[in-house]
Amino acid sequence: MTDIENCCAGADGLAAKDIARGDTSRFARGDSYASSQQPERWSSFALESQGDESLSEASIMEEMWGSMFSKRPEDRDELFKAMTSAAPRYKCVVSFWFAVSAPIVAVLVLTNLVSFFVTSSETRRVLGGSLEAFSNTSQYQTDELSSLLNATTDFEHQDILARIDEQVRALVVELADRAVDGLWNTMRSYNKFGLATDGTKNDSRWQLAFPMWSELSVRNHKRMDIINRVDALFAVFKNGAFTGVSANLATSRDELLWFEGPPHDGHSRLRVWRISQSGVSGRSMGEEPPLSLSDLPFYALQERLAAMNSSGPAVQAWSGFHKLGPLPPMLAWSSPISYCGNYSCFEGALAAGVTIRSVNKWCAHAWFGLRSRLREPSFGFEIGHENSTVFVVNQKSTNHTEDGMLLGWSDNESNISTRIDPDLLAPAINSSLPIVRAAARVLLDLFDNSWSSPKLEKFADSQHGQKKLSFRMNSSRAWLDDCDQPIQVDTDCYHVAVRSVKMDHQSRWLAVLALPAGAWTKRARTAASEVKVKQHAAEVEMQELMNTQQLVSLAAFFGTALFVVMVGLTLGRLLSYDMRQLRKVVKELGHLDFTKESIEFGQLKLGKRSRILDVHELQTAFFRFACSVQIFARFVPERVVRGIVTCNEKALRLHVIRREVTVMFSDVRDFTSIAESLSQRDLLFVLTRYLNMITGIVESFGGVVTEILGDGVLAFWNTPDDVVDHATKGCQAALAQQEALLSLNEDFQSKGLPQLEIRIGLHTGTVLSGNLGSETKMKFGCMGDPVNLASRLEGLCKNYGTGVMCSGATYDSLEPAAGLVCRYIDLVQVKGRKQATRVYSLFGFSSFAHASQASCGAHFVVTPNQWNLIKAYEEALKAWQNANFEEASERTQSLLESWPNDMAVAELRGRLRKYFSENSAASTRMTPEERAAWTGAVVMHEK
Repeated sequence: MTDIENCCAGADGLAAKDIARGDTSRFARGDSYASSQQPERWSSFALESQGDESLSEASIMEEMWGSMFSKRPEDRDELFKAMTSAAPRYKCVVSFWFAVSAPIVAVLVLTNLVSFFVTSSETRRVLGGSLEAFSNTSQYQTDELSSLLNATTDFEHQDILARIDEQVRALVVELADRAVDGLWNTMRSYNKFGLATDGTKNDSRWQLAFPMWSELSVRNHKRMDIINRVDALFAVFKNGAFTGVSANLATSRDELLWFEGPPHDGHSRLRVWRISQSGVSGRSMGEEPPLSLSDLPFYALQERLAAMNSSGPAVQAWSGFHKLGPLPPMLAWSSPISYCGNYSCFEGALAAGVTIRSVNKWCAHAWFGLRSRLREPSFGFEIGHENSTVFVVNQKSTNHTEDGMLLGWSDNESNISTRIDPDLLAPAINSSLPIVRAAARVLLDLFDNSWSSPKLEKFADSQHGQKKLSFRMNSSRAWLDDCDQPIQVDTDCYHVAVRSVKMDHQSRWLAVLALPAGAWTKRARTAASEVKVKQHAAEVEMQELMNTQQLVSLAAFFGTALFVVMVGLTLGRLLSYDMRQLRKVVKELGHLDFTKESIEFGQLKLGKRSRILDVHELQTAFFRFACSVQIFARFVPERVVRGIVTCNEKALRLHVIRREVTVMFSDVRDFTSIAESLSQRDLLFVLTRYLNMITGIVESFGGVVTEILGDGVLAFWNTPDDVVDHATKGCQAALAQQEALLSLNEDFQSKGLPQLEIRIGLHTGTVLSGNLGSETKMKFGCMGDPVNLASRLEGLCKNYGTGVMCSGATYDSLEPAAGLVCRYIDLVQVKGRKQATRVYSLFGFSSFAHASQASCGAHFVVTPNQWNLIKAYEEALKAWQNANFEEASERTQSLLESWPNDMAVAELRGRLRKYFSENSAASTRMTPEERAAWTGAVVMHEK
């Protein structure tokens, strides 16, 4: 930080380096530096103000000027002396023209010829080497771009396939496994207490239906969509007895399908019943043809495992597809009924049935996500179902006849209807979709014409670093072709990416993605085109330069004029050292970078000047200008000052743009009364300390203070510069101000000054931001309804007894990782607006780590008691807004008993009392139309 910045920081301000790294601890300490370094000054300032109500204008300006420009009196004096006094003049000074021209004239006597051949060859060598280096750099950038593109393509492909993998594991494998385990645990409990059954009796089959229904309800009660369900549970016994339940295929949520059948000559006569949850009565849907146990793949699988190893441990596995009664084809997760834990006591099989209609929806979700990603400006590529697809095939199963069976794809409307597409459960290479058929054909051609090929399995398991597969296709066939050229466009080339989904130790599904190879290469093509254009322009420019240099060198060979000019320029460069140093300082000023001081600027501050008169005066004038710009930057945002200094056209005229910003409006409670009780000097002291604290914290969190309205402050985030997560930073700054105010009040109390309380309103919305005003007077600011709403929210703080209040728009924009905790406090229609606004009270942080990041203490961490208040209040408010007045009344009464001092609870309670007093008990029962129109919004008639 420069000395000038130290002067400009103010006696009670925050050092720029502290603000840059987000350190607001000095605000929390109440500016210990000023208190420790100048105790007599501030103490006498506060004490004198108590007894002297009249204060001269000179003394007031002295305090304001000292607070603004100086942390130490000696720094302030040094700055004023450097700005106002003339730098010492040397005895011998000459003009810049004389200093440059005199050596050139003297050199004319010593002219000499310049070797044409040396100059020409050296010029050609240098320019040729530069051109070659530029070409090599361009090629390197192209290669790096291709490598980066390949990595991006691989990542995007695997990300899409990984989501399908996760959905299959979570919504098929895990749900089915849990359902079977739950049913098996119930049957083991029955067996332990002597209630085990073999399904012979009707009551025993009915007995198993209840735990089946319970397991389906537990697995599906929060998963009403078809993609998140286990469809059926079955139990089959060796004697042929059968029982099963299907929950999600019943005609209503109050009914289920019960499949049951007694043993009958090694078969089971399957009957289907519709059973109501409210009772055991039901009605039959008819009797199915005799069911052989061998017709059930899941029973046949367990029976085969038992025959292969009668003493082996029980094994759970996926069986092949089967169709049972009115149910669609299902894939079953099977488990043996073996109470001893191995196949020596095999009594039957359990199974959880899952339909595959949900696979279509997963594929469609993945495909639509891919299309949205490719539509982004960075890619700008449009795909359709005719040139891209995401599909899933049965890669490997216990029944190899089902290998390669198509389980779902992205362009399948059957996932939203009850019909089953004929392509489902048919070989993928026979699909009616050309892109699916082509991708399947290419995979088989490459991997031994077998879906269960170990090579394909190993290739699909390598999630990263897969060698990209590319192919071409026409209307009749598809074939492998290494047609992938990242920097070129090839509309007939396609990429294929695969991922193996392990269902169990034997079964696997294969997720496949196919799309045009040029989908991800828009950025690469644009960059490559720009590089080639620039390279060609550079080659032309260098060639022209070489030709020009040839002519110049030839002219120099026949005369000494060029030699004199070159020597003069060389001497001029040596003599213009001070001008070049000054240029560096000018460049630094153009960037408005005040965080560090350069050596050149330090020399100017120390009074070091050039011996050349013109440069000497220019350095002095510029130094004064630089000091003025630094001071000016404290009145206006730096970006605005930068635009003025660089003569940016938009910065010099009325100009606004639409931007989404976060607006903060803060005010001191009862400041008028505080001002009346203080002398002018004490009032100036209190206000300066307070505003230094507020502005420093706002700037440390990336905000911009645009107006100081007496004791109020208007600040913005995300204008004029972009601020990431501006809503979150605005809320963190609000809590940091409340934290800093605690220590500031302690300092005020020690000096006998009144305590301050501030109210802060925050809102996020779109405003007109830029230069506002007239042709003759302008200021930087924002205009729009969000600014007014932030002011209204600040005023609402007193109605609800909160220090910080934000709108629903700000709350919705908060970053979850910041750990900010808000209480939904009401739905309010503020004065001047027709639309109601959700308002939230900013409580604090969910953990001490989050509070520390915002420079807040442990008392801003939300306690369990406060969590209970938030939850209970929001439930009471929800009851009010849903027109459940009795429930709202009971909840608010309970809240008042626990938190009698909470103004928001008291206000809601008072609103309920008023409602009940104005409406009789009968009238509080709203009609459906009145309930639908009821919002519970509070209309404010005052600001």
